Amino acid sequence: MHNAMRKVLLIVTFFTLATCSFGQNKLPKNLKQAVRFLDKDCLDIVKDKIKIIHEDSIIYAVYPYAKTEPYNSYETISNWTSNSNGNLKIKNYLEKKGIYDLYSEILLFAFRQYLLNGKINENQLFYKTKLVASYLSFI
Repeated sequence: MHNAMRKVLLIVTFFTLATCSFGQNKLPKNLKQAVRFLDKDCLDIVKDKIKIIHEDSIIYAVYPYAKTEPYNSYETISNWTSNSNGNLKIKNYLEKKGIYDLYSEILLFAFRQYLLNGKINENQLFYKTKLVASYLSFI
């Protein structure tokens, strides 16, 4: 009886840990997956800020540039795009599309577009991000 209870406890523990681990470690491979993940992951108050903030300032809606809570605690995009432990899948995808910088910005632009329209237009996002990058290279 004692061994049966131990086995049941081990099985329940294993499935609980497996569900938690595998469910949270999925990293997006493209913009559509990224915005769907962000929609589930992001607090409503942060979503509202992303929707209303001016596009020139969108990077200040989340960590590391946001100054106040809860915005400065939302680190998902920064974690995906950081040089030390970033999401290579999303970076590789963006680089194949001609985006070699401004990873956080394009993710935020895409998320904002998704929040406002319920969908994203990748071609428009890539074009816009390339324009911003070329403008910044002249400054």
